[in-house]
Amino acid sequence: MTAFGASFTAVGLLLLAIGVFSFIRTKRFLARAVSVDGVLQGYEERSDSEGGSSYHPVVNYTTTDGQHFTFTSNTAAGRKWQPGDAVPLMYDPARPHKARIATFRYLWFLAGFMSLMGLGFLIPGVITLVI
Repeated sequence: MTAFGASFTAVGLLLLAIGVFSFIRTKRFLARAVSVDGVLQGYEERSDSEGGSSYHPVVNYTTTDGQHFTFTSNTAAGRKWQPGDAVPLMYDPARPHKARIATFRYLWFLAGFMSLMGLGFLIPGVITLVI
């Protein structure tokens, strides 16, 4: 059981580290980001190796100084918005081409999911090592 505990602990620590890194990265982004409303252009369909598809929002936006950008989210989405709908965005003024959709799911999902998965592996791993 020691190998099981050590493996689960190692995987848990790795996933938890990814979650914490994502949390810190998002907090830093939010500290310097500016909010604007973008307009949904549509969805980019991406296929995976198993033949499934995911849909990524493509949003046009204008920065506060008048620059125009098109942003495709790395996070797949259900089709929550229709083309032409306003989409809340945040972008980094130092790198205005770097934007994120400003909803809880798009900002915090990765950090929360990876942290919970990390704890899900870490706790049983540590318990197995201790017992």
